[in-house]
Amino acid sequence: MKNEIKNTAHSKYRCQYHIVFAPKYRRKVIYKELRADIGQIIRKLCEEKKVEILEA
Repeated sequence: MKNEIKNTAHSKYRCQYHIVFAPKYRRKVIYKELRADIGQIIRKLCEEKKVEILEA
């Protein structure tokens, strides 16, 4: 999936996205208690959409 170049009749492209999770209120609760749950949810969504996580 990485570096996969797609093409149409008139162009070639490679879609890449950089997503940053930044909650409005960065409280210690998120980093202690919910961190593992948030990670599992994001991994599950990426698997469903066939997205590769390069760094977390």
